[in-house]
Parts: sequence; C-alpha cells; structure tokens
Amino acid sequence: SYVKAMRPFRLVTEESFSPPWCMALGASGHTFVGRGEEFMPKAEFTQSSIQFPPREVGNPSYNQVALVNNGDTPISFDFVDVGTASSQGATGTLSNKVFDCYPRSGVVPSHQFALIAFRFNALTAQTFQERVRCVLNNSPSNVLELNLTATGCYPRLKLETPTVYFKPTCTGAVSKRFLQIQNISRVPVYYKWAVPERLQTTFRIDPPTGLLHGNEKGTVEWSFAPQKHKSFACKVQCVYTTNGDEEIDPEKHDRMVVGALGEGTPGAVTMEPAVLDFSTVVAGQSKTLD
Repeated sequence: SYVKAMRPFRLVTEESFSPPWCMALGASGHTFVGRGEEFMPKAEFTQSSIQFPPREVGNPSYNQVALVNNGDTPISFDFVDVGTASSQGATGTLSNKVFDCYPRSGVVPSHQFALIAFRFNALTAQTFQERVRCVLNNSPSNVLELNLTATGCYPRLKLETPTVYFKPTCTGAVSKRFLQIQNISRVPVYYKWAVPERLQTTFRIDPPTGLLHGNEKGTVEWSFAPQKHKSFACKVQCVYTTNGDEEIDPEKHDRMVVGALGEGTPGAVTMEPAVLDFSTVVAGQSKTLD
C-alpha cells in the first residue's frame, strides 16, 4: 500500500519510482479443495536450537537458521507462538517481545532452503528460554520445533579498591601503583579513564582505555608525579560501555569514581640531631655517639 504518489509531470508510471513510505504485505495460499490434505512435508532445521551470546539489556542481537526442504514438492511454513517469552513473564507485545523472527511464513521450493532470522532483545537482566513451533503445509500434525536460549546482562566493572593511595613522593620523582579491574558481567565492556584536566600531568593511567571480555581481569598502572610541595587529591572517572564503535561519553554511559591521594615532598636530605657534641676527648682516644 502506497501512502504518497510520486507521479511527476513526465507522466511515467508510479512503478518506476520507489515510494517514500510503503508497506509490503506478503500473501500465500494453496489450490487444495476444501480440507484436502497437502503433500507430506520433508523438511528440517539445520540445527535444533539457537544459543544467543550474552547481550546487553536493550541492545538486540540476531541469529539465523535454515529451513531445508528435502522433498520433491514445495512446502509452506508458518511460525506460531513466537515471542511468548517476555520481560514481564507474560505474553509479549510488539514492544516487549524478547524473541521474534522474520519471515513468519512463506514457501520453500523443492530441494531448496529458506533463511529464518531470529532477534533477541532483553528488557531485563535474566535468562530467557522459548520453544518455537513451525507448522508445515498448514497441518497441525506436521510441526518442527526450535529451542531458543539467551541471556540479558548489564555491563558491570569491579575495582580492587575504591581509592588509590600513593606514598609521599619527592617533587620530580614518580611513584607507581597497580590497580586490578574486573568485568563481572558476561558481555564485553569497553572502558576509558577520565582524569581531571588540571591534574593530568600529576596523575597518569596506563592504558587509558581498554577492553575486558566477560569475567576477565586486567591491571592498570597509576603514576603519581608531583610538581609542588603539597597534598593532592582527585576523583577519576572510569566510563564504560558495551559499544566499541561509539565514543565513550561520561554524560551518556555508565561510570565509576576512583579516588587518588598523594603528597609531594621536598627532595632534600636532613639529619637529626642537627648538631653532634662529643665534648672533650683525650688525644689518642675515640668516642662514639648513637
């Protein structure tokens, strides 16, 4: 159905143009009279189940399976009860369906196959399972089943300590600490450290960005190089996301805050006590003070 006509002054047919808004409707049927039985289907899926990789909640993923027709006659297929699993535990609607497929119905010619695409979109962090039924040739007795399993996750990082402490460091010298970071979720997480601009020459983190796969641990090196004789304190943000194709923005993505504390000290050598008094010592003898 076309919403808008694009026929110009040249009086060409509308089929020559691609309409700006349209809706394609699929139609299928058969020539069997009444309730006459269709041909016995000989079809199968290339796999009996689909296991989706763990995915971030709200970020859909896709997989596909082939429906193979091994018979000498065409077969029709129709997926029923797709999307019964939902985030609320009830029958899913168009907005909260966890599983969906395309095409829902169609015809497979003899000795050919059709690719069926499945979508997984979780709205909560949990494991979902669903058994999909595919009816062949409109016969309830000819049904293929396919098991779908997937898990929705939230990206989560865990730090070894919420605050990094540096020992007193002479100005011009560098102190280093190592901090362990772990991805406690099952989805890959990209992270980026954001040191306040005014202290970027004092505190440095290497590497500043990284990728941690599910349940993977990593180590980052923190450096403290004071340029003044005073105490330093700052809050460093660790921003993370599951999408490595977009720029990590602290305003849009999840983040953690890590404290950093250090003190710059003068680089002089002092002795205590400042004066050693040996009093009177007889010539040829020695005296020792502790």
